[in-house]
Amino acid sequence: MPSRRRDALLVLFRRAYGLSDPTPELLNLILKAHPTEAAVRNLLIDCITTVEEDPCRAYALASMLVALRDSPDAPVIQGGSMISLTEEFSPT
Repeated sequence: MPSRRRDALLVLFRRAYGLSDPTPELLNLILKAHPTEAAVRNLLIDCITTVEEDPCRAYALASMLVALRDSPDAPVIQGGSMISLTEEFSPT
């Protein structure tokens, strides 16, 4: 993902984090605006970065990722095929 597009997407992710329930907005960003594996990867990396900057946000962001993972509307593109976030986030 080009740097400008990634930076713009990260700004949108961070705005969503400030919502009382960021899950619908993040699903919208991932499903409609940026339905790519790179977008999901960038979301995960940004969550880690955000927690490193402010450890107090860890629980809220982890809860948000679980809500995304458990949403039936949350597919991920991997190797050209769709898999669910549950499969992507689940330990093997």
